[in-house]
Amino acid sequence: MADSVVTFLLAKLSSLLAEELKVLGGVKGDLVFIKDELDGISLPEGCRCNGKNTLEQGLSSHVVNNAWYDRQGDALLLEEAELVGTDKPKQLINWLLDGDSPLKVISVEGMGGLGKTTLVKKVYEDKKVKRHFQNHAWITVSQFKIEELLKDLIQQLFNEVKRPVPEKLETMDNNKLKAMLKEFLQESRYVLVLDDVWSVDVWDAIKIALPNSNCGSRVLLTMRIGSVASISCREFNGYIHKMEALSKEESWTLFCKKTFQEKDCPPHLKELSESIPQRCEGLPLAIVAIAGVLASKDHGRANGWDLVNRSIGAEVEGNYMTKILLLSYNDLPYYLKSCFLYLSSLPKNHMIEWMSSIRLWIAEGFVEVKQGKTPEEVALYELLNRSLMQVAEKRHDGSIKRCRIHDLFREIILSKSRDQNFQMIAGERNMRWPEKVRRLSIHNTLPDIPEGKCFSQLRSLLVFGVHEPLSESSMPMLFNGNLRLLKVLHLRGASLETFPGEVIKLFHLSGSTIVKEIGKLTQLRRLGFVMLRKEDGVALCFSIENLNNLHSLDWSKLRDDLLQPLQYLPNLIRLTMGQDAYEGEGLCFKASGFQRLKFLSFGRLEGLRRLTVEKGTMPRLEELFIYSCNLVELPFGIEHLSNLNNLTLSDMPDTLIAKLNPEKQSEDYWKIAHIRLLWIGDSKDGHWRGDYL
Repeated sequence: MADSVVTFLLAKLSSLLAEELKVLGGVKGDLVFIKDELDGISLPEGCRCNGKNTLEQGLSSHVVNNAWYDRQGDALLLEEAELVGTDKPKQLINWLLDGDSPLKVISVEGMGGLGKTTLVKKVYEDKKVKRHFQNHAWITVSQFKIEELLKDLIQQLFNEVKRPVPEKLETMDNNKLKAMLKEFLQESRYVLVLDDVWSVDVWDAIKIALPNSNCGSRVLLTMRIGSVASISCREFNGYIHKMEALSKEESWTLFCKKTFQEKDCPPHLKELSESIPQRCEGLPLAIVAIAGVLASKDHGRANGWDLVNRSIGAEVEGNYMTKILLLSYNDLPYYLKSCFLYLSSLPKNHMIEWMSSIRLWIAEGFVEVKQGKTPEEVALYELLNRSLMQVAEKRHDGSIKRCRIHDLFREIILSKSRDQNFQMIAGERNMRWPEKVRRLSIHNTLPDIPEGKCFSQLRSLLVFGVHEPLSESSMPMLFNGNLRLLKVLHLRGASLETFPGEVIKLFHLSGSTIVKEIGKLTQLRRLGFVMLRKEDGVALCFSIENLNNLHSLDWSKLRDDLLQPLQYLPNLIRLTMGQDAYEGEGLCFKASGFQRLKFLSFGRLEGLRRLTVEKGTMPRLEELFIYSCNLVELPFGIEHLSNLNNLTLSDMPDTLIAKLNPEKQSEDYWKIAHIRLLWIGDSKDGHWRGDYL
């Protein structure tokens, strides 16, 4: 069956391209484009497998297991598509600010793809709402473990008011976490968003921890199941907002906005275009997906549009939403298909970090370089432009920090990944182990691996949230698996007691809790550490001197000065020091150190008072970010950084900022006058605001 589906797709897409070729008239550059398109539908390794095509069986349903909930992490979704129809946000805002004192629940109900999260996010970010409530938090809870959900809420609330998160938070049980959350919110007017609620049990598990102090607090829920909305609102005399499909006019407005980028539809395309959003039956996700395909086509010629229009007509029978989303996937170039499929390895609703998770693509060699852009930028922006990914969070300067994919798209790439033996997700129900496993992703619980299973072809191993220690008995493949082809090892939330000898020659590693053996990984290029024990920090200082191929390092909560062992690493390009990365009052970048460093970031080093930059250090530094540090003055010697062209200062002391006013010829401005971009601002209420000087 898989063969017949692939044959159908190849024949269909090849015929479309053949018709395009007639129009192109043999121009060399366009022939290259045609070749790339055909390459894009070439079968990846392992594409064919026995058994029924999983797409024919329908997209997998969501199952909530009351005994085990999968942590979702922050899900502050900033959809790139603007809402159409202004009354919807106004109604929710009025409910939030209605003046009634008791705690109320507001449920937004509707099928997937209608824009529930987009609507609620618009309301949540409204300035009046931000000002009205003292505390704010947003979490996605479709499948969750109650302890992890409560920890997530507590961390968000403490971080918002810049209070240190309790050190014992990770070890607290359910009851203590609820008590802490309730105490924090007592006598406070708060607004919480629980996005993607699939069971009443979710609400029952958390409502106990939410105080009703008659302060006018509100809880917003989004869900697809009407009974969940009714039950959750009944107890608190709340409101239910039922999402409806877009009208014909609203569908056309959204389609044009996404396809033509705020411009009017060209007259020669209008007749073709008007029928396309109608076939999406008012679902914003489907409209945005098909608009992403058309936005990449030549707007000067109608031929490509007619081909897409006819393709939709053939595809929308049956599960029209799935077929439309599949059309967006099938239109991708080959290398972007690999990037998109790789996202199936991430847990549901996992936030895709710009500087971490996306780099897994590069480790696999999936991405291309175009017009001088980095491989990350090429892959990320092409998927964003096609609306296959969504921006989840931006930095203050407008650059992308985190992304996500809609869960309906995730179901599609999970299905495709299984069919093509592209990625194995351990823990899936009724899972079958293929003969060759090239990529394996483990979520939360270690799988039962068949005895004698060979992993000699394994190239990528990703582990998320497994709290059981990884050992030779619990995970023999990692220690005795003949992993000679392994290129990527990503351990997030995992614990290792001894370092596997099999991975000493790894090129990529992220999130490991092992430091004593790090020095043996002489080919390591990227490394990140969070919350190391004090004794581990000391060991890391000794080990890191051997990492001559390291070019990117992130660490936080280490509390040791790593600058001395780092300064002479010959290939270090990026250095990020996060929260509590150093406890001392002063840091000094010595002359002749960090000769290749281009990017440097400091953040939340509360004890830091002085930074010294000796002449001759960091001669290639281009970007410097300093935020939430108590520096009394600019880094001493910053004027020596002649190649520095971007300096960001955020949430810094007023006494420092006062010295930088160019109009008043402030005492320190001359030190940074050579810097092309200087941004000064703050994020005191959760919003980045500031100015370029």
